[in-house]
Amino acid sequence: MSSISQPEHLNNHHRETLQQLFEHPTSHNIEWHAVISLLEAVGTVEELHDGKFLVQLGGEAEFLRRPENKDIDMQQVVDLRRMLTGAGYAARQRASDNSHAQRMPRLRPPAMIARLSIANVARVTRPPLCGQKP
Repeated sequence: MSSISQPEHLNNHHRETLQQLFEHPTSHNIEWHAVISLLEAVGTVEELHDGKFLVQLGGEAEFLRRPENKDIDMQQVVDLRRMLTGAGYAARQRASDNSHAQRMPRLRPPAMIARLSIANVARVTRPPLCGQKP
C-alpha cells in the first residue's frame, strides 16, 4: 500500500483527492471539482475563454479540459500524476509494504510559481526524460 507525502497546507479533501490520484488500481470516480480544488491549493488554475483550464504547478504549465461527466478520465489521471510527481507530491512506499520499490523521501511542497501570461505559455517546455540532457 502506498501513501502520499501530505503537506500540512492541504485539507482533508485535498489529501483524499491526492490519494485517489495515486491509488493502484486507479480509481474511476475522481471528481473534476475535487481535482480543480486540489490544483488551486498546490498551484495556480486559470479558466480560459475556450473552456480549458491553464494549470501551473512546479514550473510546468498544462492545459486541461473539463470532462463531459463529473469524473476525470484515465489520461487526465496519468497527466496529473506526472505533474504532481514533478512538483514534489509523489507516492511513497510504507515501511510495512513488502514490495521491492525503494521508499521515496518526503518532499516539501513546491513554492508558488509566478503566473505566466498566455503569450508565454507557448514557450513552456516539458522537463527532459530521464537520461536525456536538457
